[in-house]
Amino acid sequence: MQGFSDIVGKAETILESRHQKYGRQNISRFGEQGVVIRLSDKIERLINMTPRCYGSDETVEDTYFDIINYAVIGLMIRRGQWPPES
Repeated sequence: MQGFSDIVGKAETILESRHQKYGRQNISRFGEQGVVIRLSDKIERLINMTPRCYGSDETVEDTYFDIINYAVIGLMIRRGQWPPES
């Protein structure tokens, strides 16, 4: 599915950009519990943004990409693949 592949590719690009900005250890420090908390934050933001979508420096699309990335990181933590070596 081309649309799916395009979105996942963009999510990976965003993830790499955020890691350059914040480092990989900001997630590793708190493990899976930290990922769950961040996902909760993003879901709450999405709930509050969807009806009005204004007054934020983060778009609904940005929030969906963050949710994708935190879900993948959560799976990687469970599999012992986080933090990645490169």
